[in-house]
Amino acid sequence: MPFEDTSYYVSHCVLGVANRVLVDEGMFADPYGADRTYQGYVPVVCHRSLGE
Repeated sequence: MPFEDTSYYVSHCVLGVANRVLVDEGMFADPYGADRTYQGYVPVVCHRSLGE
C-alpha cells in the first residue's frame, strides 16, 4: 500500500479518536448529536480578525 494511502487512514483514525475525546470533554460539538441538521458535519467559520 502506498505511503499516502497509509498516512490518510492512520490520520483519519487518530483524528477521529481525538475528536471523540474532545466531544466527551465538552470541548467540541458532536457531529453526530441529535441536534445536528447534517449528521457527521460541523460547520466552521473563521473570522479574519482571529489571524491578527
